[in-house]
Amino acid sequence: MRVDLTNQIRGVLEPFGLIGPLRDVIEALLTALQAVSRQIGILTRRLMAMARQDQAARRLMTAPGVGSLVALAYISAIDAPERFAKSSGVGA
Repeated sequence: MRVDLTNQIRGVLEPFGLIGPLRDVIEALLTALQAVSRQIGILTRRLMAMARQDQAARRLMTAPGVGSLVALAYISAIDAPERFAKSSGVGA
């Protein structure tokens, strides 16, 4: 959503160079972008807090490129590791 809003703002401004009569449109898009960015920040902090409370997530996040979202998604997909007889059954 944030990328879409940013691209819309750029698309409106680029051909004209100046805001001019499009000021109201740009202000509305910027307000929406600020709101979306604020909510992304809130959700990111919640996600990090959840990952920090889970020992398995903390361990997974020590691997390069594995953040809180990937770690928590992996944990919820695997659910109960004992379901898999071999590690190859889990997949990448």
